[in-house]
Parts: sequence; C-alpha cells; structure tokens
Amino acid sequence: MSKLSDADTENHEVEHWLLTAHRDGYLSDAESTSLLAEKREIGKMLGSMLLNPAPFLLK
Repeated sequence: MSKLSDADTENHEVEHWLLTAHRDGYLSDAESTSLLAEKREIGKMLGSMLLNPAPFLLK
C-alpha cells in the first residue's frame, strides 16, 4: 500500500511539473494536453489499485 500511495503522490507531482514546463514554454499546448491526459489515465489506474489493493500485494 505504501508504494501505491507513493506512486500516486509522484503522479500528482508530475502534474505540477508538466504545468510548470508548459507555462515556461518547454511544452506546447498539444504536448501538455497529451501528457496531462496520460497522467490522468495513470492516476485512474493507481486510484483503482488503491481502492482494491489485494491483487497487487505480496503474499
């Protein structure tokens, strides 16, 4: 559970840096939109794993 929580936290940090990179001109609108969409999909997967962690835990 700890690693899943860490991964979710890192995923939120990625959003901050993607928005910063876009704001500062390192990413175009299209790149930013695409990468943020991928980040959201990863967030959904992590959220699902956090809600039902049993299949992902070591036995």
